[in-house]
Amino acid sequence: MPARTRTKRRSFLPPLKLSTLLPSHYNLRPDEVNTVVCPDCQTWQRIMGDKTLTIRDHYSTDLSGAELEAGQRDTRCSSARRIVEVDVKVAHWAKQVEEGSTQVAARRATTVLKKIPTPKPAALHQLDPAPATADSARKTYETHCSRCTTCTGKSHCQDGQRLHRHYLHLLRLEPQHRRERELAAAANRKAERKAAKEAPARRARQWDDVRLRVLAKDILREIPLQDALGPIRGAAVPTDHEDTKKQSQALAKTRTEKAIREASPVRAAA
Repeated sequence: MPARTRTKRRSFLPPLKLSTLLPSHYNLRPDEVNTVVCPDCQTWQRIMGDKTLTIRDHYSTDLSGAELEAGQRDTRCSSARRIVEVDVKVAHWAKQVEEGSTQVAARRATTVLKKIPTPKPAALHQLDPAPATADSARKTYETHCSRCTTCTGKSHCQDGQRLHRHYLHLLRLEPQHRRERELAAAANRKAERKAAKEAPARRARQWDDVRLRVLAKDILREIPLQDALGPIRGAAVPTDHEDTKKQSQALAKTRTEKAIREASPVRAAA
């Protein structure tokens, strides 16, 4: 039950009809305090009074003196003590509020799908170079020696000495690398021979899995269909092109003359 209004002064504005507001802008539940959104300051205010309902006396800013700026004065809202007319049914209002809540709860935010950028190939300077071999290291060393004036058979520059050491290191590791490549090739050949040897047995197992189904299809295919007319026992169709053409022309001529005779009363009598 709203509290009693303690003043007889009213707002100069016309009475506020709840039917002109949105259902979500006022509250008429019996077990709660009746409130309404002030149409002027857009704040929730209590509905006061027992017989004559009015909006609670409030200010436009509704702030205390400490929160107001220096030199600012709080002014009374024009809708303070404004008469409220309840021209809606509580049951109908509650139904509207419930339907609105259901629609809001059913809304789902649109899932934003991020566009996956197309992968770009790496630049040439970003690619990992192929592993160096003794042959490639030797060619690099010889190319440097042919262009460098300091590198000779006995002395080298700093870069030439580094390339020479790298070539000797790979040359010492070349037998080990060769054995590793041979072992890898032998393992691949062994795996291929094993797969080729097991292929017939694997194929036989696959055929055993579908043998019964294939046999059933073959039996059904050999059974003749009841009351079926095969192509050999069908109607005789002329195979000679000239005879077929003549028959078609004679049939078309007969049909044409018959149509003309039926359409013309003179020819029909004749």
